[in-house]
Amino acid sequence: VNLPNVGVMGGTFQMNVEEENVAEAIRQSGDALIHIHFADSNRKAPGLGHIDFAPVLQALKDIDYKGHLTFEILPAAADPFGVMKKGGGLEFFDDYTKKSIDHIKSIEKSLFAKSL
Repeated sequence: VNLPNVGVMGGTFQMNVEEENVAEAIRQSGDALIHIHFADSNRKAPGLGHIDFAPVLQALKDIDYKGHLTFEILPAAADPFGVMKKGGGLEFFDDYTKKSIDHIKSIEKSLFAKSL
């Protein structure tokens, strides 16, 4: 639509289901990608499912992504917010947030070490 305030938001959980190759989909989005949510294949913290986040982070680096990266980690349920409202899924707060950050930082560290 050629508007500066319109872009693409990606989500690794959904992309894992819909895309043949998540990293390639990110590359094809290029500078239209303005936001991305990270969650593993089971909606848990990155590293607790089967998505390989190294190619995903490499693709973000390849397109010189400058947008935000957020975690969208939720219980795998038809109503994940209902689960949390009822007191379930407490691990999705501090514990999974820390695991998410630690996992992604370790991958970033290895990617940046390769480029030095």
